[in-house]
Amino acid sequence: METALFLLLDWSDAVTDIREQFPLDRDETRRIAADMGVRHPIDTQSRTDIVMTTDFMINLGAGNTSALVARSVKPASELDEDRTLEKQEIERRYWQIKGVDWGLVTDLDLPAQRIKNLRWLHEMQSLQLMTAPQPSYWDERCGNFLACLPQATGMSIKQFFRLLESTQGFAIGEALTVLRHLAANKRITIDLNTKFDMQMQVDSLEVVVPNTAAQQTRKSA
Repeated sequence: METALFLLLDWSDAVTDIREQFPLDRDETRRIAADMGVRHPIDTQSRTDIVMTTDFMINLGAGNTSALVARSVKPASELDEDRTLEKQEIERRYWQIKGVDWGLVTDLDLPAQRIKNLRWLHEMQSLQLMTAPQPSYWDERCGNFLACLPQATGMSIKQFFRLLESTQGFAIGEALTVLRHLAANKRITIDLNTKFDMQMQVDSLEVVVPNTAAQQTRKSA
């Protein structure tokens, strides 16, 4: 689940930074637990109070504005457990005191098809480890793909791939690799909420205009 949410956050243009397992001040969480009349979470071996963490600290930015939000991730099935709810309440109160927007994300909140597509694209975000006869091979393949795309109006994606194989010398499978790479790097767009199908129309692919396709700032893990 945490990986799924990370993929969604990492894809969002509104997110400028992601920090995982962000540590909370133990003295503060101890005070909150005492105020609630509940046990502070402990290490089961040493029996000492642990440093609690929030799964994701997220920086959001647009223009000159920015915001910090905190998100915890839990399976919905665990929310029936009193102890889980106590821990989440400690976390919620901690961020409330600090004036930070906190929220709980469950598996029911995560869009399954979008995440599946993002995983699929992410595998081809970098082609550096792909076999190539020369260093510029995949860059040239990407250039050929984009140059030929306007000629494919009215074709299915499968037909377009066959065109690339017959006119540009693409090996079988290379066109799909390039499509995934271009989409993963936001040089073309695909509908992430729909299962990818080779029978889709090429018109469903949209080339991102270069001057609006600024390189995304890499988010920290």
